[in-house]
Amino acid sequence: LAQVARQAYKVLKAAPSVTTLPAPKRGQQVVVVGDLHGALEDLANIFYQLGFPAPDRTYIFNGDFVDRGKRGVEVMMMILALKVIHPDHVHLNRGNHEDEYISTAYDFYDEVRMKYGGDDVFDMFVNIFSQMPLAVVIPDQ
Repeated sequence: LAQVARQAYKVLKAAPSVTTLPAPKRGQQVVVVGDLHGALEDLANIFYQLGFPAPDRTYIFNGDFVDRGKRGVEVMMMILALKVIHPDHVHLNRGNHEDEYISTAYDFYDEVRMKYGGDDVFDMFVNIFSQMPLAVVIPDQ
């Protein structure tokens, strides 16, 4: 958990606040995913139906990864690991739930404390949230 988090933090910290991607070439797929809200089953279904990130398949995750669902930690760790493995083909945008106050008010804090105890893991996620870009721009699209 900590190793993936450290690597993801570095990758996200190096990214600009607004990421500009090249326009997709013929045969390239751009998949935009939003509002997973801790639904690991939904994320797994997306990958089952569309495939994992690859040079010909770029994913843009538009925030709200946590809260409401029971597997926010698992969703975060999956998309962070994919960002580390495929930094050019996985893009994570910060949503309003990737915020210390909102994620405390809407269950992510409680989920993390229940699974890991203490505040260290939650604080780690808050630090990662603070490094996430806010938007992706795809020219001519």
